[in-house]
Amino acid sequence: MNKELIKTSVKLTAAISLGALISPAAQATSIIGGSTLLDSASLSQLEGYLGESQLDVTNIFTKRAGSETQAASTTYDFHEAADGQGRTFSVLRASGIATALDGSTTQFSKVIGGYNPLSWDVNGFYNFTFDPALRTAFLFSLSDNTLFRQNTAIVPNNGDTGVYQTLSHFSYGPTFGGGYDLLTENNLTSGYANGYSYTNNLPYTSNNYTLLLGLGDAQINLNNGTNNFNIDDLEVFTIAGSPSISSVPLPAALPLMSSAIGLFGFGAAKRKNKSLA
Repeated sequence: MNKELIKTSVKLTAAISLGALISPAAQATSIIGGSTLLDSASLSQLEGYLGESQLDVTNIFTKRAGSETQAASTTYDFHEAADGQGRTFSVLRASGIATALDGSTTQFSKVIGGYNPLSWDVNGFYNFTFDPALRTAFLFSLSDNTLFRQNTAIVPNNGDTGVYQTLSHFSYGPTFGGGYDLLTENNLTSGYANGYSYTNNLPYTSNNYTLLLGLGDAQINLNNGTNNFNIDDLEVFTIAGSPSISSVPLPAALPLMSSAIGLFGFGAAKRKNKSLA
């Protein structure tokens, strides 16, 4: 009888060991709902940026250029799908023509995006993260494998720029930072990326709108001087796992509390107007 118990125990142990070997594959990273912008390799990049593994992400919003079902999508559709859904990855394909100082042009197509640890909404507020320890949002380029985190230190000549995490507004799609570091316009077909709050603590320069796109300082304008890029595809994914952190939402138009940030308000508006000219 004891021999039979021993045999059974050995078999059970072997089965458990085999299950342990198989289970990682069974729990592998997955993209629920499909994607044309993410695959297993690029999702592994995002896992590395986030510092988590075995992510399950779910596609909750998709806009395709030229798609009959998505062509009319606006920020209303984005917010209807994404608001209140917890933390997300927003991933888009940005394209256009960059012009260098010598007049030469380069066509570009980059897969870029951002991680928002909070839910999107339409309250018209910035989410300010005054505590540097809570600045966990980031921007990324999957095409160039580059990462840009919220600034956690005083940026030379600009102050504490990292306080601007995201802007939740009915007129905009996924929008990050005070530059705006990544903005998607109302029709979700054009965007803007002027590195200000997400520069890894680097100083602000006039060419920071090429930073996320990986075009280099030699590029002086995008799409005939508008500094906008085209959005060919846009996908938003929720992330299964730990809950999002909290930060302090304040009105986007609230008077800012330092001269450096106050100066930025004027500069951001000027840059925005230029981009829409």
